[in-house]
Amino acid sequence: GNSSWKWLQNCYSVENYKEQKVSLVLALTEFFLRKIGDGCCRVHGGGFAGVILSVIPKAEVSNYIQFISKFVEPDNIYPIHIRKHGAIQLD
Repeated sequence: GNSSWKWLQNCYSVENYKEQKVSLVLALTEFFLRKIGDGCCRVHGGGFAGVILSVIPKAEVSNYIQFISKFVEPDNIYPIHIRKHGAIQLD
């Protein structure tokens, strides 16, 4: 999230700089991750699209959802699972 948010500054439009949902959720997520001492987050699919990807330890997922739901509509939170094996070629 740092490169898009802090350095490239492409998480909000200068035309509408008061609307910074992606920046806010990144900052809140960084706060949560610092508190638990694990995980990461990034802008996913382009900052202006308004999505971030947060990688949270399984034991903390429900705590993160509870925390971030105070600032984001719960319908906008999509828990995902990372499979054990990455990309695999099927023949």
